[in-house]
Amino acid sequence: MRKKITAVGFEGSDGLKQIFILRRSGIEEGVNELLPGIKIIFYDETKEKEMILDTFELMEKYPLLVTYNGDGFDLPYLYNRASRLGIDRQKIHCT
Repeated sequence: MRKKITAVGFEGSDGLKQIFILRRSGIEEGVNELLPGIKIIFYDETKEKEMILDTFELMEKYPLLVTYNGDGFDLPYLYNRASRLGIDRQKIHCT
């Protein structure tokens, strides 16, 4: 569970299309291949915790979360990574 979460993507029924991306040294930034209308928010490499907190804040705005294999991997990984980074359990919205 040492690997950082490097990106989280959202698409909402209200038209939201947003991706949170963690910058990493040695990895070039680029958005050339994305469809128009997708909002990209970059976080400095040391700001994974803030990115995860923003993820939970955005998840809380929607009554339903639909994922592909989210229950089997994504949400448990997100939960465990948040716990490892010391995020208060009250702020973790994927349990």
